[in-house]
Amino acid sequence: MKKLSPALVLITAFAAAGCFLHLKHKEKSTEPFYRKYLVAGNTLDDRIAEQERRVEAQPDSADLRNDFGNLLAERHFVEDAERQYEKAMELDSTNFLAAYNL
Repeated sequence: MKKLSPALVLITAFAAAGCFLHLKHKEKSTEPFYRKYLVAGNTLDDRIAEQERRVEAQPDSADLRNDFGNLLAERHFVEDAERQYEKAMELDSTNFLAAYNL
């Protein structure tokens, strides 16, 4: 039976620990992905932040969510935009704009 080198064991242990810590951090983060990339003073980013506040104030508005998705898509936050379009369609199944944008 071959023995593993101590260096290989150590590298494997560090890699496993790194993966565990990454997953642990990912679980704790409830902040939307796009938020940490918004730059204050950037016109589009400021519009995204303002639209996010509108959606938080009226979370059941399919139109606001569709518009929010459009802004996120314009900034290339595709997955976040998709979530907004899907939520808009859940709230209003006749919202053809959200379906089209998705």
